[in-house]
Amino acid sequence: MSLAFKMICPHCKEPTRAPAEAFYRWWPDEDEEGQVADSNRAALAAVASYCPECENPVALIVEGKDRILRPIMSESVESRDWGYFGSDLTLKEVVPKPVGLPLDVAVPERIRHVLPDLAEDVGRRRNAVGTLNLCRGVLEEALRELEQANSQTPNRNTLLVNRIDTLCERGIITKSVAEWAHEIGLDGNRSAHELVGDPDLAVVYLDFLKVFLEVAFVLPKKIEAVRTHKAQKQASPIGRPTGEV
Repeated sequence: MSLAFKMICPHCKEPTRAPAEAFYRWWPDEDEEGQVADSNRAALAAVASYCPECENPVALIVEGKDRILRPIMSESVESRDWGYFGSDLTLKEVVPKPVGLPLDVAVPERIRHVLPDLAEDVGRRRNAVGTLNLCRGVLEEALRELEQANSQTPNRNTLLVNRIDTLCERGIITKSVAEWAHEIGLDGNRSAHELVGDPDLAVVYLDFLKVFLEVAFVLPKKIEAVRTHKAQKQASPIGRPTGEV
């Protein structure tokens, strides 16, 4: 049973599953007798892999319990059986690091959790019904987060169409964003209730969501960091213009 990890390829940017070719290195904490006190502690290992789409090499940093990684590293488990441990191993990092929005920590955690799977399905043009419905779900969660951050009395149970209009009226989202949001809401509802989907729409809506999440969550954090940096420079004597006390 093969072992593979979902990822966005850092080379070709395609969503794919990177197969584990070899577990390269692991540094366990052992006593003088080679024993580990806690076999359930988390440990990291490096895995040699590649992208099946573009065939470029990648390294994967995976995490698993000591008792899971130890037999793999000791080669008491053959590579054809690694797949049985797939649910016990978590992909922590891809090297080189992928560049892009989906995993930016400024994006709400619940959205970051589902975005890689959504990108994979959309990229492979599969499950159009599900991807359109998930696009709607991502949009709704993002708008809830915006409402919560900009309201004294947020209501998570507000209907999507009403939330879109309210946020637009308050200037939290633009009219153009509201128009996109309404279209995603309509097609997401249709996919859920009529079981119909268009993969071309899923591609367009995912592209919009990436831009929207960047503008709504990532850029505000970045400008906040810029302002903090400038304030610190201004407060520092070294950063003051000549002649100022």
